[in-house]
Parts: sequence; C-alpha cells; structure tokens
Amino acid sequence: MKTNQGIAPFAAVLPGCVLAACLAIAGCGSASSSASPTPTPTSGKSALVGLVTMGSESWLTSGGLPQNRLLEANAHPGVYVAAVIQATWSQLEPQPGVFDDTVIDAALQNIATYNAKYPTTPLVGKLRIFAGPNTPSWVIQQVGSVTLTDSAGNSAVFPDYWTTQYSELWTQLQNHLAAVYDGNPLMGEVAITACSSLDAEPFITGFAADTPALLAAGYTDAQMEQCLSNAVQDYSAWKNTPLDFTFDPLYLRTTSSQPQGNSSTFTLQVMQAFRTALGTRAVEATHNLNDPLASADLQPIYDEFQTLYSAAQSTSPPTEAPLEFQTSGPTVDWPIVIPFGINTYHPTEIEIWNTTATGQGGLAPVTLSELQQWAAQIKADGNP
Repeated sequence: MKTNQGIAPFAAVLPGCVLAACLAIAGCGSASSSASPTPTPTSGKSALVGLVTMGSESWLTSGGLPQNRLLEANAHPGVYVAAVIQATWSQLEPQPGVFDDTVIDAALQNIATYNAKYPTTPLVGKLRIFAGPNTPSWVIQQVGSVTLTDSAGNSAVFPDYWTTQYSELWTQLQNHLAAVYDGNPLMGEVAITACSSLDAEPFITGFAADTPALLAAGYTDAQMEQCLSNAVQDYSAWKNTPLDFTFDPLYLRTTSSQPQGNSSTFTLQVMQAFRTALGTRAVEATHNLNDPLASADLQPIYDEFQTLYSAAQSTSPPTEAPLEFQTSGPTVDWPIVIPFGINTYHPTEIEIWNTTATGQGGLAPVTLSELQQWAAQIKADGNP
C-alpha cells in the first residue's frame, strides 16, 4: 500500500535456491523484456479474475489490529471475487514456533458468512502478512534491529529484514501457514511479503536518509538482492495456492553506482524468474498504477507486463498471465486510471480501496456502476 505521493510514511505503516537457479534460466544478465518465459499451466487453484477488496488499513495508523470486516464487499455485494485478509507476524507467531491463526480463521469465517448470504457471487481470501514494525519482538531479538526514520521524522524499530536468519524464520512461518491453509479452497491467493520493511511490498526497502542506519546495521545491496531473489523459495510449502509478488524498482541503493530509484534491471530479473518458477501460479503485481505513471523507472516494469501478456496470448490455446494492480493511492482519477490499466496492461485482478460507500474509513470515490463495469471488463478482456 502506498499513498498517491509514493511510499507511505511510518505513520501509515506502524503497528506491526530454486529461484536463484531460475534467474539464470530467465536471463539474469539482461534487462531486456524479450527474455520473458512463456507461462506454463500449473496444477492447483486458479488465479483470481476480477476485482479484489483490499479492506481498511486504518489499523496501521490507529495502533490497532486488522479487522477484516468485509465493509466494502458488503457495501457492494456481487462485485468482488476476493477479499484481502490482513494479518501481522506478531499476531501469528507471538512466541517462537507458537502459532496463533485466530485472525486468519476469523477472516475466513467472515468470508464463509458472506458466501452463504451471496452464494452466486462468492469470495475467497487473499492473505497479506505485515512484518516490519509488526514483527514479533523475539524475532527482532534474534536477528538484530535497525531504526528507520521517514521524511516526516517518524521512527520505528525494524528487524534486520535482509538477513538469511530473518528469511529462515519467515520461511518457518510460511511452512506452518501452508500446512494449514494451502488445501483450503477459501484461501485463494497469498501475497509474498518476504523481505518487506516499510510496507507489505518487498521492493520498497527504505528512504535515502535511512542509509547510514542501515549500513551501520550491516545492510548491503547484495544481501537485499539475495533476499528478494530467494523470496519465492521462502513460500515453497505453498503448492496449490497462487502467489502474488508486488514489484517496484528497488528504491533504496547504498552504493553510488546504483542510485536510489534506478534499479528496474534487477526487478525485471526477479519478475522473469518468478514466472519461470511458478508458471500460471505466479501473480505479478504492482501497487503504483496511475496515468501517467509516477516515474520513468516504472516504465520497464509495465513494459514487462505487456510482454508477458503477449507471450501468453500467442500460445495455442492462449495461457494465462496473472497480473494484479493496486492504484498508487485512493485519490487517483478512478474513471481514467482503471480503464487505462485494464485496456493497456490486461490485469486479471485489481485491488480496490474501501470506497466512500462503506461509511467507515472509505477513501475511494467509486460508484457501484463503475465497479460493475470494471469487473465485467476484466472478465471479458480475453485473459483465459
């Protein structure tokens, strides 16, 4: 999640190898989109096709916990195909190896209740786990910590999220969750949030002002790239559920040769490897959709989306190229931005901010008729 000004400030984020081999297959030495593999069908649950309600994230600023109350789905029943289930690592594993799935189970029960009420247009859940400041204290004690400060002067303590030890603990959490939910048909998708810090988007790694603190804590660009390259492997226990991976340029670089905001080359390598590794279970995502795009370094990523779609459509029969968008904030020009995204990049799913129709934290000025039109467009777009 980002505001329409870019990365959300800490005030908006507080409370809370197989792929390495694939990088070589996908052409890791080249930034060219032509190296993209053609997606191959995989067994398991089908990718989502339609609109997804991302739910309220007001808990991030209030110091509370995720609610997952389906306010938007109930305000606009019949429009959505999935609802984001928000949870924090602190909730899920309060002690080492002691798991508490209550927040997920409650969210799935809310979805089951909704489905009983609207059986012809049921929902599934899309799991998104927030770490960063929402990481259990025991993890921070084990892996080390760093204090990051945003441009507004808000500070928070983060784990050393780029380290191998952190990834090992994160993988243990995913192994548990997959054992419980991978076979559950109500769990329709899982967001990859390994290596995440400022946000639930792994590639958003810090502000330039945080560089001295990160370097003092032992952060290196190479470690961060390794963490992101191995992120899919952290989720290897999920065998049947599509995985959503949000891509951005790697915003923070600590070396002068790779300045901040100029790192789409590495992102493209991970995108291509992700699709090679998981085929049609790989949902490539970005949460900065706008028209025009916010910065030029985003364009190669969007070009890659077009390449993947064209490759999938060129097969006989056409295959699926799962792609998920979220807008750069709730105040974009929705009647312009969403049709632009659908017609230009052919996403299979778009996450929608809670609309003003919810009456409780709704931010996006979107009407029911617009939602119905966009949902129909996505389903009719030709992405199998």
